[in-house]
Amino acid sequence: MDFAFAQSANEKLVHQDSKHRFTMRSTLVVILAASLGLLVGSQLQDTLAIFSERPAIAAPVPQAATRATTRKWALIEHRPEGPAVPCPSQAAVVFTAGQSNAANSVGHRSVARHEVYSMYASRCYRAVGAMPGAEGRLGSIWPSVGDQMIEAGIAKAVIFVNAAMGGTGIAQWDEGDLGEYLAVRLAAVPTIDYVLWHQGEYDIAMPAQEYARHLSAVIRTIRSATRARILIAQASRCGPGASESEILIAQRSVVDPSRGIYAGPNTDGIDEMGDRYDDCHFSEQGARKASRLWVKSLLAAH
Repeated sequence: MDFAFAQSANEKLVHQDSKHRFTMRSTLVVILAASLGLLVGSQLQDTLAIFSERPAIAAPVPQAATRATTRKWALIEHRPEGPAVPCPSQAAVVFTAGQSNAANSVGHRSVARHEVYSMYASRCYRAVGAMPGAEGRLGSIWPSVGDQMIEAGIAKAVIFVNAAMGGTGIAQWDEGDLGEYLAVRLAAVPTIDYVLWHQGEYDIAMPAQEYARHLSAVIRTIRSATRARILIAQASRCGPGASESEILIAQRSVVDPSRGIYAGPNTDGIDEMGDRYDDCHFSEQGARKASRLWVKSLLAAH
């Protein structure tokens, strides 16, 4: 009986001690989480500062509560790697968006030869390697596109504003928070001459009618911010399979020059040996071909 009482008392003490230690650990976790929350919150505020520097614009700016949903995308934007330089006074401003082949996924980092720049947080940078604003840290086709635009006489200088995110589907750019992100990024640019849209590889299983519905909504988002010419690439190829005709049909269906919507290049045709380093993303060779096709489409729209 004395042994049972002693055992019960001992278990009670152990339980109280465990409860005390659990309470202490919980308190420490709460304090640590709060501290991390302050740190992360500060970092997020710093990231959102890129949106607070925009000049006066005519397009409506989403409310702060809406802008908060774009934070995760702002956090993965590639940041400028070199010093800011003066923006050219006369330049064609080209806004690029879509998924990885419009982002920084090219297997070669190129350097623009002419007056080609990228704009980020209202500052200009030489177009070199990965372009700020888009996702990824590899190369981009846009420095080469800018060079060829100048050589073709489309512009004396070119400024790219990049907002492409790899691995994203058309529904995210419509009904998801990427639609809000796109609206914020567009609103940050006072003047845009061209919007180049390259997306579709993610959605190869989507019916043409459904894809066209989402793409039409994306175009409305663009139109709410700018009267720029919009060029829609025909793109569905990613992997060893063939092109997906349903997606290409949907992309062609929205083209309407009377509304300033033009056909971009059919990049699915860039499929020779060595054009894509992983059957999806462009190599240096493939990027040169894609650049020429984009400039050909720009000349037709211009």
